Amino acid sequence: MLLTCETCNSNAGRKIDYQIKNQSDLIDFGKILTGHVSESEPSGSLLINDERYPITVQRKDKSTEIKIKAYDHEKINQLKDFMTGLSVNGNSHGFKFNITKTVKLDYRLLKIAFLKSGFLLITAWLGYRYAFDERLKIVREQISNPEDELLGTCFWIEPNKDTKFPLRSIISVSHPIPSFLVTYDYGAVILPNPYSPSDFYATIRKKWMRNQPVNLTGKIYDWPQKPILFLDTQHG
Repeated sequence: MLLTCETCNSNAGRKIDYQIKNQSDLIDFGKILTGHVSESEPSGSLLINDERYPITVQRKDKSTEIKIKAYDHEKINQLKDFMTGLSVNGNSHGFKFNITKTVKLDYRLLKIAFLKSGFLLITAWLGYRYAFDERLKIVREQISNPEDELLGTCFWIEPNKDTKFPLRSIISVSHPIPSFLVTYDYGAVILPNPYSPSDFYATIRKKWMRNQPVNLTGKIYDWPQKPILFLDTQHG
């Protein structure tokens, strides 16, 4: 557990944190419909005969299970009768239906949500002395004001076939620029470390061009499972 500013945390939750949940729900939804296992049971909608039904989907016993949420028993009974009729009459071959899911997803705000997550993970690891480092002032401002584009996308690395890194880790990079990479399933955020230059993100903009492959040297650490606050507990 970390102490954070109540107002800032509330604003971030309202403006950006839900972006991660929406992305996760959308990915899980797609995984299940393509035959992959997911622990969640995401929701969506089913369209049959111009009638739309709210549903949840899950992977169960090597099959995809579609469950209709009870909201109008008369309509559900009509659907049951219709599907039973298809089965009895042998008319189900070639029958088509549509399953969709709609989420509100802003990819710029999604990246800022990951920036906040990475900032808190490193803070849990190193402590509040790290969080209030002057080099992180613009990060704190960007998280507090996600509607303002203060950092652009220079804090984010999008993976591709030439850019591979361990997932859900912290990489302490020593070369080419001292920094931290906090990695996720679909990308990584870049944060300054105690040895980074004072103009950290300006340096990144100058040295790293977009879509340019970069070779990194560093050490890999697991995400902290609880606050360690390493710098805060050091004496002297």
